[in-house]
Amino acid sequence: MQRIVLKGGKVITPFVVEDPGVVVFSDGKIEYVGKEYQPQAGDEVVDVTGRIVAPGLIDLHIHGGAGHDVMGGTVEDVLAVAKNELKSGVTAFVPSLYATAWERMLTALDRINETYELQQQRGYQESQIVGIYLEAPFMNPLARGGQPLEHMRKPLAEDYLEIMDRAGELLRLVLVAPELEGGMDLTREVLSRGLIAAIGHSEASYEEVVEAVSIGLDHAVHVFNGGNTGITKRQPGLIGAALNIDEIYCELICDGIHVHQANMQLLYKLKSSDKIILITDAVQPAGLPDGEYDLSDGRRVRVKNNVATTADAMEGNLYGSCLGLNAGVKNMVEMVGATLPEAIKMATVNPARRLGLTNKGSLLPGKDADIVVFSSELDVERVFIGGKEMDLS
Repeated sequence: MQRIVLKGGKVITPFVVEDPGVVVFSDGKIEYVGKEYQPQAGDEVVDVTGRIVAPGLIDLHIHGGAGHDVMGGTVEDVLAVAKNELKSGVTAFVPSLYATAWERMLTALDRINETYELQQQRGYQESQIVGIYLEAPFMNPLARGGQPLEHMRKPLAEDYLEIMDRAGELLRLVLVAPELEGGMDLTREVLSRGLIAAIGHSEASYEEVVEAVSIGLDHAVHVFNGGNTGITKRQPGLIGAALNIDEIYCELICDGIHVHQANMQLLYKLKSSDKIILITDAVQPAGLPDGEYDLSDGRRVRVKNNVATTADAMEGNLYGSCLGLNAGVKNMVEMVGATLPEAIKMATVNPARRLGLTNKGSLLPGKDADIVVFSSELDVERVFIGGKEMDLS
């Protein structure tokens, strides 16, 4: 395969910044990152002066976009979401399930696995599936947020064993609410499988979180969202635990809507760039103009000023987000005060680490050539996956 040389841009690995820098890749892998390179006959040199070159972003928590839903019931739906992810610079993503009818959840898992196999067979024409996230249905109904109440389920072994087995080897994260009867048993089962037990949509006390952390829990679902118990003078709650316990990674929807700017700044001060994972939690209408839309589960969603709500959501709660992950990175810099390399790290290195993707998440020799070329304003201009340029139309 021809060597491609991206030359002249601001290269953010994100561990170091080369400005101007060079990224060289061929045969799907990164060969070299630095300031200078030795040209070879046949090199395709791409001038990216004035642009930002970064690792492909990894969206660890997403439900849909562009009018499609990963639970829409077809391979075409999942592929459409994967294609839309490219527009935000996302080269790898984890389809995430919300609470819906049981058989529909099982069918969705089958379709996601089929889509994954299709991508493996024919190569990538869209963002890569790198896992499955069971955000539902074993959540606390009091903390359901925008999830439909009628599809909440108690964490019974017969149910969670069935759905985890159905998800198969792609399964990476499972939401747990340890305060529920059976919640700690589910947490133990998740951890025994080498998966991430992600606490969220939970009313757990600080002490209940500490107990779960003592057996291996180390991940908080979209922190500050989902009705999680907040901090009072005598009860730190789940939020206090997520902020205070070093082991816990915190997902953050950095759209300036889901979480107050001051809370995002507090999270950054307490957890640093090492323990924050930027996510979108994007849903079916993400990327569409304001309006009302029919969801694939039969509900109706209203989008106004990029804010999505459903009639059945708990009062004051949102229905996912309409965020693109590149916008989340930009907001982390402009609203929270992180440096650009730190913000990129939260959307590349950290999710790759969580998912065990040792070949992704940074621009280092030997890694997959998953690369995004951004404008200076972090608009996506070019995307490469495994060294192949993607069609962004």
